[in-house]
Parts: sequence; C-alpha cells; structure tokens
Amino acid sequence: MIDTHTSCLDDVITLEDCKAKKAELAARRASAQQEITRLAEYQRLLEHAALETASLIAYWARVRENLRGFSMEEKRLALSALNITVHWHPDAPMEIRRSIPVEIAYSTPACAASLARH
Repeated sequence: MIDTHTSCLDDVITLEDCKAKKAELAARRASAQQEITRLAEYQRLLEHAALETASLIAYWARVRENLRGFSMEEKRLALSALNITVHWHPDAPMEIRRSIPVEIAYSTPACAASLARH
C-alpha cells in the first residue's frame, strides 16, 4: 500500500519556495520590462533615423534639381558651400572629394540661403 500522506507532502510547496519563486518571477518581469524599454527606444531611434534619411534624400534631390538652373559661378559657390571639390585631368578619372558640413550657412550665406529656399 502506498502512503499517500507522504507523497502528498512531497508535492506541497513551502512558503520559502513560494517566496523564492515570486522573487524569481519579479526579477524576470523587471528584466523583461527593461528589455522592452530598451527595444522601444531602439525602435524610436531607428524611426528617427529613417525620417532623417528621407529628409536628407529629399533635400539633396532639391539641391541637385536647383543646381541645373545655376550658372557656372553659382555652381562653384554651391559646391564651395557644400565643401565639394572636383579634380579633373584629361588623362585621369575625375576625383570628387566632399565633406559636407553640418551647417552650410557659414560658408557662403547667399548660396546656402538660395539652396535652402528651394
């Protein structure tokens, strides 16, 4: 005959076991909440970067389109404002160097205003 009293006692959870399990679940919940917060911030940063990228692409498309109507002197001013230099030699490939400043207004205000206006 099986002693059901002993086997039932083996299945009983003690108060200490319950407290330990509760603490473990609380720690896992807090960790999961931190991860959710981190991922939400990362998603926000990715969305912001995507908007910034789209904005820059649209801006440079407008700049490119506006450059088509510029005279050679206006194009030189625009390239200077954008810190873009082109080196060309008849027997060598064209070399384009660029370092677009964060604020283009300091270079040539008239050119920067003209580009930004469009």
